[in-house]
Parts: sequence; C-alpha cells; structure tokens
Amino acid sequence: MEIYRQKNVATRVTFPIIDADGDTVTAAAALDSESTTWADGSNPGAFADLTNEATEIGTSGVYFLSLTAAEVNFDYIYIRIQTTTTGAKTQHILINTRFAPLVNASGEVAVSALAAGSVTAAVISTGAIDADALAADAVAEIADGVWDEDATGHQTLGTFGQAIGDPVADTNTIYKAVVTDAAGATVGVDVVAIQADTDNIQTRLPAALVGGRIDSSVGAMAADVVTAAAIANGAIDAATFAAGAIDAAAIAASAIDADALAPDAGTEIAAAVWDRDATLSQVQGTFGQAVGDPVLDTNTIFKAVVIDATGATIGVDLVAVQADTDDIQTRLPAALVVGRMDSSVGAMAAAVIGAAAFAVGAIDNAAFNVTETLVANPAAGGIVAASFGAGAIDAAALAPDAVDEIWDEAMVEPAQAIPAETPALRTVLAYLYTALRNAITVTSTTKTFSNDAGVVTFKKALSDDGTTYTEAEAVAGP
Repeated sequence: MEIYRQKNVATRVTFPIIDADGDTVTAAAALDSESTTWADGSNPGAFADLTNEATEIGTSGVYFLSLTAAEVNFDYIYIRIQTTTTGAKTQHILINTRFAPLVNASGEVAVSALAAGSVTAAVISTGAIDADALAADAVAEIADGVWDEDATGHQTLGTFGQAIGDPVADTNTIYKAVVTDAAGATVGVDVVAIQADTDNIQTRLPAALVGGRIDSSVGAMAADVVTAAAIANGAIDAATFAAGAIDAAAIAASAIDADALAPDAGTEIAAAVWDRDATLSQVQGTFGQAVGDPVLDTNTIFKAVVIDATGATIGVDLVAVQADTDDIQTRLPAALVVGRMDSSVGAMAAAVIGAAAFAVGAIDNAAFNVTETLVANPAAGGIVAASFGAGAIDAAALAPDAVDEIWDEAMVEPAQAIPAETPALRTVLAYLYTALRNAITVTSTTKTFSNDAGVVTFKKALSDDGTTYTEAEAVAGP
C-alpha cells in the first residue's frame, strides 16, 4: 500500500499482518522491519534495518511501526515487515513524501508556494515576524535603508531625524550641539575650553606616580590627621625626634599605640618604669604607694595583701595555712578506692538507706545475725505496709485460709459500659459469670447481655449473609 507523510518528521504507520486466507495474525514472531529509500528520479538502494520494530496493538493482529525523522527524510521510503510465523504474509508499505498532505504533523498548513500579493498586512498576526524570521541580508538591507535615508525629508519637530539635524540646511543641531547650546554655544567650543583647562592641570601634576600614588610634598597637616593607623610599626624610634620637635598639641588622641613604638623605644620606657626611685612615687592611692617603699619599709605591697590579713602579713598567714594543711593530711586516707574516699561509716541518719541502695541478692541468709532476738509478737499495728519490701510476700507465705478468704470475696457485677480491652482478672471472671447466669437476648441484628436486674450492660451487633456469621465488638448498653 502507498501512504503520504511529511518529509523529515517522525511518524508512525499502522498495518495488519494477514495469512493466506486474509485473516489477521496475532503475536507474529521474530518481526523484522527494513526499508529502502530513494530520491525522485533515482533508483532505490539496498534494504536496511529500521531503528524500531513493529509492535502489535493488543492482540488485534494490527501492528504499528515508529519511524524517526531521519528515516522519512527522503522522497520515497519502501518498507517491508517480515515474520517467521507460518503462513503469515510479508507486509509492504510505500511512503511518499513528495506529495505530503496539506496539514503537517503539528496541525499546521504546509505551503510550498504563494501567489504574488497573497500575503497582506491583515493576514500577518502581531509579532509573527521576529528577529529569527529575518535573513541576515534582510537585516543588512533594512539597516542600509535607515542610514542612507535623505535627512532633509525627516525634520519634523520632535522627531529623531530633527534631533540629529539636516546636514544640508545646517540648523546646528545634534540636539542643538548637545543639549540646547551649552556654555560655548556648541559642543566644539566647550571641548576647546576643556582642553585648555586640561593643559593647565597637566603642568601642576608630577611627571609620574610613585608606588601608584601622586608624589607630593606635604606643606601642612590638619589637626588630628596623623592617627595610630597612619604610623607604621617601629616607624618612630628615639632617634626620630629632635628635642621639643613634637609637642602634645601635635599628636591626636591615641595616635601612638603599642604598634607605633619601635622595640628599643618600648624597652627604654619599660626600663624607666622599673628603674624609677620608689621613694618618689609614694602618693596615697597610687600604684607606687600600693607596692611600697623598700627604703622606708611601710610594710605594704598593698599592706601585705590586702590591708593586714589575720597574721598582719601574708607570710604569717601562709605559715598558719601550712599548719592546717598538714593537719588535714593526717585525717585523709592514703589513697582513693575506685575514685572514692575510703571511709568507715560511724552513723547513719534515719531512712538514709533506700531500696535503690541494695544490689539484687545483697541480703541473703548469711547477712542476718541469728543470735539476735526476734520479735515474736509485734504490737498491734506494729507491722505496716512500709515494713514489707516489694515481693516480700509470695504464694508460699500465705496460709491456706488466707487463700480461701481471697477466693471467697463476693464478685461485683460489671457496670453498664464498653468492656475494657485489657481488664483485671476479677473483671474478666465477672463478665464470664454474668454472661453464663443472666439473661441474653438475641435478635436478627443484636445480642444483648443483662445484669441480675435485667439492665443491658453491653451488647453486640450481629450480621449473617448466609455464608458468614459475624458478631461485632461489644458496645455499652442498653
């Protein structure tokens, strides 16, 4: 069969595979899809495998084959689909792209030629012609037309043509010599004036920069202009200054910090501090007076650290501390035991030993002193709940009549409520006994359980579809 498709556009073709009787063949085995192609006027080439193989649509005996754009980029494409299924016929398809349908795969009209004058402004949508639609020579032609346009025909007031000016009439524009006559009437006159000023500035600049900066001679400095950040480390040493060269007014507040001093300047200052005559710095409240006067000996270093402690001087106090320390040493164990102080417990406060203090099995038979006298008859109320440890009374500790007394305790009927998910054992027994003894009413939809007074305490919804009988989870009565 011959079909038509758009050239160089991926597509699919459908076809049946039939047997000798004309019936469709399902699940055709070992499908092999090949094609040969040619241009109009030339001969077909050899058959070659296609990218994809045919695929059956369900179990219909009808198949489809997907073709890539490259595989249909020819005038004619002849396809054969073979199968090894016994009795199945080879399918043959000719695809013609020279006479493709008017509408392409995207639903657009494919037009190979237009009559002269058929494209008018009305048929072109807004924005249809964009930059990509224009060929390079079209853009160049438009640009040439703009720049080669006669300027004398475009001098309407307010237009770009009028702002540029008319080279023939010469109305002195380019927006009136940039913009509406500057100081010198035209920009050319202004440029000449700027050039003269520039020449003058040139005569007052150094010939070259030094380290990227203007080479300058500092004639004066404003007050506080020299700050700590402006002075390099070590720039100022003792040899820098003439006598009286820098007075207090010349230096800004905090201008000289630690980094501004050379090492020898710092050393000289430190030496002057430590070599200061202590007898000259004893004004009340100063550091010199707090340290003391080694000559006069007023017993300071802030009065033997701080204003005469107990022993009048710190040395006396240290002797007393040493004596106390020696005494403490005699009352401490020689070493720790597993990180703790080795101690002998002489007394304990009431209730200091709690349950958590005993390790499991810590108190066994050997722990008791059997020579001690046990209390045979405790006073009334002498044994209270706190006297027993957890689990102290087990089954063996109970007398037979005590067990009987527990079992003989009267049962309490369950209240009207939803039976709990995890009730106590006595509650479970109560529910079982009341269900066994008291009235149970069963209808086609509900089973109810009553107490001795006939009040429904809980109930269940019933369902039976003839196959399965179901009792729902219990809910409260009535």
